Amino acid sequence: MRSMRLTRVAATAAVAIAVLAGVPRPAAAQASKLNLVGAVDVFLAPGGNLALDFVMSPSAGTGSVFTLGPQTGVFAGLTSLTPGLQFDLVFGPAPAATPIPSTLLSIGGYTFTATAFGPGNVAGTPVRLTDDGASTVLSFSVLGTVTGPGFAAPSPVLGSYAASFPGMTRAELLAAIDGHGALPSSMAASFVTPTSLTAFAAVPEPSTWALVATGGLLVGATARRRSRSV
Repeated sequence: MRSMRLTRVAATAAVAIAVLAGVPRPAAAQASKLNLVGAVDVFLAPGGNLALDFVMSPSAGTGSVFTLGPQTGVFAGLTSLTPGLQFDLVFGPAPAATPIPSTLLSIGGYTFTATAFGPGNVAGTPVRLTDDGASTVLSFSVLGTVTGPGFAAPSPVLGSYAASFPGMTRAELLAAIDGHGALPSSMAASFVTPTSLTAFAAVPEPSTWALVATGGLLVGATARRRSRSV
C-alpha cells in the first residue's frame, strides 16, 4: 500500500515539475527556495478551532510531506520526494490553538519554526479563503526561522500554504467545516529565505498555486484518518 501511495506521488510530481518549469519566480526566491506537497484534512476541532490535520504519518500530531519541483540555494541538495514531517496546525480562539513560536516542519535535516502567522479573512485565524466561482482556495502565510545544513544561525523564512476545494464556494466550504466534517485536500507549500521579517504575502506565490493546480495530490492515496481529538 505504501509503495502504491509513493507511486501516485511520483506520477503527480512529473506533472507538477512540468508546470513549475514555466512559472516565473521572484528574484528573491532564487537564493534558497523549498517546494513541498502533502495531504491534509480540514475540520472544526473541539472549542471552535480550525484544524489542519496532515496525513500519511503514523505519529499523532504530525503528517508526511514531500519535496517536489526544483529546490534552490541551500535546499538544492534535496531531491524530489524527500519525505518530511509537518506538524498539524490548529487555529482559533481556544487554548488548543497552535502556539507561537512552534516547530512547523522538519525535512532533510532542516527544521522550520513559526514565529507569526497572518493575516487572514476567517475570523480568529490567519486563514484566507479565496473564491473564484469554480473553487475555493484555503491559504495562509507564516513568518519564521530555519536551521540546518548551510545555515550558520537561524535564518528568517517566509512560507505560504494553499489547498484547493474544487466545486465549493466560500460559503459552502465554511458550512461543510461547521458541519464537523473532515474535508480532504492536497496542500502545497513553499518557503523562501532570506526574506523580510515585516511583510506577509497576502496570497501564495505563483509556484505554490502551480503545485495546488495539479489537483488531487495524495488525496485518495491516503486511507488513514486519525481520531479527531485535537
